[in-house]
Amino acid sequence: MILMQYGEKVGEDIYDPEKLEECKMCKDMMVMGNFVIYRSAVPKPKDAKKGAYYRCSSSSKM
Repeated sequence: MILMQYGEKVGEDIYDPEKLEECKMCKDMMVMGNFVIYRSAVPKPKDAKKGAYYRCSSSSKM
């Protein structure tokens, strides 16, 4: 699985234990379980666009 925000890849799902350990050592990556999030790709709260968050309606297709 690839995590996307505003059309950019901000993280991914990694199952290789060696790769996860390598990602934990990198300061630009945050590891939660088997998810790796790239810190430089995620906007800081002050940089986030106002009103960029929205709710998905139950009738929308995914």
